[in-house]
Parts: sequence; C-alpha cells; structure tokens
Amino acid sequence: MPIKFNVIIAKRNRTKEFETCLHYLNLANEGNKHDVNIYITSDSDEIISLPEEYLNLGVHTFYLEVSGPFNKSKLLNHSIEKMRLDFDALTVVDIDMVYVPEFFNNMVDYLSKNDYIVSTGFKLKPQGTEVLKNTLPSFEVIKNMENEEFLVGPSQITIKNSCYKLFIDLFGAPLYNINYRGWG
Repeated sequence: MPIKFNVIIAKRNRTKEFETCLHYLNLANEGNKHDVNIYITSDSDEIISLPEEYLNLGVHTFYLEVSGPFNKSKLLNHSIEKMRLDFDALTVVDIDMVYVPEFFNNMVDYLSKNDYIVSTGFKLKPQGTEVLKNTLPSFEVIKNMENEEFLVGPSQITIKNSCYKLFIDLFGAPLYNINYRGWG
C-alpha cells in the first residue's frame, strides 16, 4: 500500500532551484509508487508554471503576501495550514537540496523504524561558503571529485502523522517560529 506524503516547500523567486527540486521529487515518485502532494507557498506573485512532466506529483501553490524581510517560517506555516492533514508522512524540504531518485523509498524504509527523520542534504555549489560555515557551525564543507565545495548539513525533517499530532499537542500551532528570519 502506498504511503501518503505531504511535502512542504517555501519558495522565494528561486525558479531554477525550485524546478531542480521538483524534478528530483518527481523522479523519486516515478510510477506513482506513493501518494505525493507538494504544497508550495511563495511570497512572489509570479505565476508558477509547471511543465506537464511532473505527472508523479500533485502540486498545490499558494501566494502569501509577506511585508518586510523574507520570512521562511511564515511561508512554511501557511503551507501547513493549507495542506490536507491526512498524511502518513510530512516532509519539509529546502528547494536547493540535491535529491536522489530513491528519496521517497528511503523515507519509507526509515519511517518503518522511526517516528521522525532529520536528514542531511547536499547543497548546490554555495555562494559565500566561508560566511555560512562561520555562521552555522553545524554545516561542514566537503569537496567532490572535481574539487568543488559543497555544504552539508541537517536540512530536511520528515515526521509521521502521529508525531505531528504530538508536536501540536506539545507546542501548539504554528509549528515554526514566525520571528525567525531565514534566508531562503
């Protein structure tokens, strides 16, 4: 029986990274092995046009007007409010992560043993690597075979429905602190 995934994405004028993310998520659900819905909240009123090749994903986009500095937490909370709450697994992802086609299969395997997962992602060639490394000590810089630098760090969280209910009972809603100012 397929697992129902709700995937939350906060977008801010990052079309190339956004399309890369969707491409890998689409590959990850090739053949519609799972019931995957992507909930995207954007603070840009640009029309998000999606090619027809994303047939393995149910994609829902929402515009949220946010005044002042970019606030990823508001966008994430907005997506969580908009999504259907019937899911087996809720995954929050950064759009500039490189995903593998086995993404959802790996999630299913891990979720059979755990109530939640905090997974490590590989960021695409970052600008200002030194600034980020010094600001965020939890991130490490690694080099690939071509000697290009990448940041590695905890970036995605996946939780089961029962764990989500526990979070709400313990901490209430919204889940994300709206005073936090993320960079995207």
